[in-house]
Amino acid sequence: MYASLSSMDLVAEMDGGKVAIQTDHREADEIAADLDMSVVFAASRARNPLRTAQAGRVRFAHMHAPPAAYAAFAAQLGAELEAGIGSAPEPPARDDGAADAAVEAALERIGRGALAAHAFASDPSGLEALEDLVRGRVLAAEGEDQDTFWRGVVELGAATLVVIRAGYTAHLRADTELSSMIPYRVDVHGTLLNVFGRTERFLGEDGTERPSRLLGMLADHDAPEGDVMFHLRSHDWPGVGMALTLPFLSKMDNMPILAVAIDLPTSVKSIPPTQDAAEIARVAAQAQRNIERLEVSVEEVRAGPLHALVVSGSYYAAEKLFDPAFLRSQAERLGSKLLLAGVPAKGRLWLHAGLVPPETSGVFLGLMARQHDEASPQDRISGEVFLVQDGAVVGVARAPADDTAAGPPVPPPEPPPKKGFWARLFGR
Repeated sequence: MYASLSSMDLVAEMDGGKVAIQTDHREADEIAADLDMSVVFAASRARNPLRTAQAGRVRFAHMHAPPAAYAAFAAQLGAELEAGIGSAPEPPARDDGAADAAVEAALERIGRGALAAHAFASDPSGLEALEDLVRGRVLAAEGEDQDTFWRGVVELGAATLVVIRAGYTAHLRADTELSSMIPYRVDVHGTLLNVFGRTERFLGEDGTERPSRLLGMLADHDAPEGDVMFHLRSHDWPGVGMALTLPFLSKMDNMPILAVAIDLPTSVKSIPPTQDAAEIARVAAQAQRNIERLEVSVEEVRAGPLHALVVSGSYYAAEKLFDPAFLRSQAERLGSKLLLAGVPAKGRLWLHAGLVPPETSGVFLGLMARQHDEASPQDRISGEVFLVQDGAVVGVARAPADDTAAGPPVPPPEPPPKKGFWARLFGR
């Protein structure tokens, strides 16, 4: 099917290698009437099997001979072309530069057309209006219609490109990684934006991932550098390889990632990784000072057996988990030397007395798991509950493995060291 971008129609062994066969039942006039979208779809269907190494060659198998312009584009992509049932495949004349230029021109027309069709301006407000319209259309299809979904991804991603170009010089760049099924990123002065990957997430599993938010990120690049902060991310955060991270319960599986980042007005900028121990210590100390002086609000929550404290009031409220003095003060407030701490999502730190009956700690563990599962994917941190003693994280609280009901927290295997968090972190 011509709109199947995330899979191959067939894989055949030919001449000692695997060939991805992509079928298309449309007649020539159907393709000609939808040529720009067909070009973008074809680029995806030709490049994705090669990017995933699932095949070494790609063949477009058309039931009917396609228009000459489309056939020429398929050749530029490096795809073999069967132009009708029973026809011999035409050898490709691969030209990546020409193919990429054709895709870029097609996206420009698609984006402008999508905005103009609804009289939306080529600006952030127009893009936001289009986001709502396209997402509504995709949701109405209830995930059953690949054509509706991928057209939405292309239209909205193309419109985002048009709006970005209204304020910046931007070019399309081929994406060799699988950051999106549309094999391109947008290059803005050397910054590669994953426009289509974000659009896929917005129209798919996460309606908070608006492509228009990329405009704020671009504006942040022109803003003065902000404060260095700790930045907790989920254990499977895809950006981990491009960020400076610090060890956090690293001997345990599925622990959240502790990154160090720069706070910007509408986004967070990762600090690149380094092996320079002095530089790591310097930025970690900066982040520590900034977390310690971060002002937050603390609210008491009582429900059933629970008497919890909810820390909020800042995007970095969860990172108060690394403020020893703050944690000691909250332990004193709760009247417990041992705390249970949860960071299910960005902007919240949950604290509860740790020396409580198993039934009570079990309720808190269950609450943190639900809070994590119900948070938006981009905001999730961890469903685990951590043990805090003397202002430092010393372990993880879990129900016994042989009991499906929530049970008491598992204590740390040995008493926590008395040295400070960063002294332990850097082996001093």
